[in-house]
Amino acid sequence: MIRDLVRIYLEEEDYHRTKLSEEEATKYYKSLIEKNRIECYYDKKCLVGYIESFRLNPSQLRRIICKERWFTLEEDIEHGDILYISDVWIDKRCGRNVGWSLKKQLMDKNRGCSLFAGQEVKRNRRWRIYGN
Repeated sequence: MIRDLVRIYLEEEDYHRTKLSEEEATKYYKSLIEKNRIECYYDKKCLVGYIESFRLNPSQLRRIICKERWFTLEEDIEHGDILYISDVWIDKRCGRNVGWSLKKQLMDKNRGCSLFAGQEVKRNRRWRIYGN
């Protein structure tokens, strides 16, 4: 799974402002998997979509929105009351069912969150924050 995530990050996600090295990306995705902060969808053993999310407190979310210092590997991203969706990737050849399935997995796992937040970076959209 880690190898698939790193390959997609390095080769297909062209919207990141800066890129981690392959070694750093491997460490990053390993940490997300260990902390249960990534939902993956496979079709015939091929990764076709994933969602990265963090459970944050208000101070952490403020730091992300204000683009202050943030290093995911040093943060507690498992216990906050706010679900922040940090990245979504779905293979362009796949239908909407992949997105719906990933969303269901994410929501089922994070029912206790009071707020949901995210930003569509690829299209430079505004922040969206929803209450539960």
